[in-house]
Amino acid sequence: RTSIISSPNMKKIIAYNEVGRAIVSAFRNGIDSVDKITILPRTGYLGGFTKINPEEDIVSSGLISKKLLLIKIEIALAGRAAETIVFGKNEITQCSINDISYATNIVREMVTKYGFSVVGPVSIDNSNDIFIGEGLVRNKSLIADNTYSKIDNEIIKISKISLSNAIKIIRKNRILLDKLVEILVSIETIDNNIFKKITFDLLKVWFN
Repeated sequence: RTSIISSPNMKKIIAYNEVGRAIVSAFRNGIDSVDKITILPRTGYLGGFTKINPEEDIVSSGLISKKLLLIKIEIALAGRAAETIVFGKNEITQCSINDISYATNIVREMVTKYGFSVVGPVSIDNSNDIFIGEGLVRNKSLIADNTYSKIDNEIIKISKISLSNAIKIIRKNRILLDKLVEILVSIETIDNNIFKKITFDLLKVWFN
């Protein structure tokens, strides 16, 4: 495809968003997890996209752990993390809007459906009935002030921690970030082979 992005500045912003996601995925899941990075836009989306290969265990079992969901959130927020590092907090754009929405939905489901937070085994369905353990509480007002406040706080907390983790990973890999962005702006799409060749030598990985 031919690029329809005419502004060099817009190309660079999109590139930093996509490369940021790719670096966090490579850090968390290995360099083979990134299939392709492009700044060419998809229909109905702002900016390019990074294709991440799915985990084989998830594909075969249909199950996903809390750990893997947290990684998904970090990857989704990595575009915003990259913009923050490169351009500063006051110069971030709405380029990550779809990814932020995606991350927020995952966090909300972790807290309100799966019991993957300090709120505990609480599930809220579409009818606003609240399930605590195996019991159904229909009088929402009895626990709304307490539980819903905890839910809101937990969603915000997990999102902020995930963004902070993504910033830490990308900041440690700033050389790799700038190198990949330079290439991506030039050729517009980086396949797995190019990504692995560059990332293999430059990716900094450490254990928390």
